[in-house]
Amino acid sequence: KDRFNYASGDCAAVVLKANREARGLTAILNSKKDQYMLNECSASNKFVIVELCDDILVDTLVLGNYEFFSSTFKDVMVYVSDRYPPKNNTWTFLGHFQGFNSRDAQVFPVVDPKLWARYMKIEFATQYGREFYCPLSILKVYGATQMEQYRKEEEEEELLETATGYPETADGDDQAYNEEDDGYDEEEEVEEETDSVQNTGAQIAEKANTDGNNGRVYGNDNRANSPRHELPAGNRGGVSSASGKESIFKTIMRRVTRVERNITLAYRYLEEQHMIFNMVLQQVEMNNLETMQMAIDQLNRTSSKQMQSLTTLSEEVWRAILYDLEEYQQQTQSEMSEMGSRLEFLAEEVLFEKRMNVAQLVLLLTIVIMLAVNK
Repeated sequence: KDRFNYASGDCAAVVLKANREARGLTAILNSKKDQYMLNECSASNKFVIVELCDDILVDTLVLGNYEFFSSTFKDVMVYVSDRYPPKNNTWTFLGHFQGFNSRDAQVFPVVDPKLWARYMKIEFATQYGREFYCPLSILKVYGATQMEQYRKEEEEEELLETATGYPETADGDDQAYNEEDDGYDEEEEVEEETDSVQNTGAQIAEKANTDGNNGRVYGNDNRANSPRHELPAGNRGGVSSASGKESIFKTIMRRVTRVERNITLAYRYLEEQHMIFNMVLQQVEMNNLETMQMAIDQLNRTSSKQMQSLTTLSEEVWRAILYDLEEYQQQTQSEMSEMGSRLEFLAEEVLFEKRMNVAQLVLLLTIVIMLAVNK
């Protein structure tokens, strides 16, 4: 009674599907004895699919029929899945259970949970009696979540380590050695990728490889001396074989631990390579400092000569421009004076023409007057 029911409507469990003849599906998700899921015994395929509250390892199943004058389930097949619809429409068989002809809750322990289940399918193959209805009053599913299973395994490990005084078994050493080998391999991959980038000469590469190997030895020593949380020898085989039932949190913790160790080794290796490169760069800088100074001096002398040449050229260009400007100015002045003289000549010509016109007019008037007087 103290255990948590993962097929309860209070924790958002849901009936997803049932056979067509079934009615009152949600009644099996509550603890009221006067409510039930009503099903016809003559139905060819009686089943119900329930979504549980969480992903659990199912260890106990409770079914019950409290109704009199009805048939009670006999052969029950239970299937589970971690997704819905299941992959390839294939459910994982959890067990075949046989109930009693009783008007009470019946408990069916599950021997092998097989996987972390979120969905459960219950098929009712046969029943007791020949009544018309085969009701189901109660459905309860008990189990352990991934976090609960992880804590349970941790407590068991602590108890075993306390009882045995933290023994170092041969299997534990072998497993630690294998983990170190895994880290060593990953570190070698990092070194290979780093060495593929390095192209600074045979001496630099040889020195880098030597220091890299030393870094690996130090890293392995540190890992060997670092504390490890290993399972006892009696449980390691079960953990390696139980791929579906092993806690995902425990697997994640193991992988995170190994990744942290490998990252530490890679970080140390990169630091050593950084120091080596700094030393090489300092040596190269010292060797090439004089050459660089000579090159800078030569560059300065060349730049000075070029600046002097540019200055001389600019002065010559400026002189040529000034000479052209003066020549253009003189030419313009001569043209202006010539145009002025021409204008004066034209003005005199116009004045002379005016005078001639006036004289001609006076002469014409005189002739006209004389002709008029003579007549």
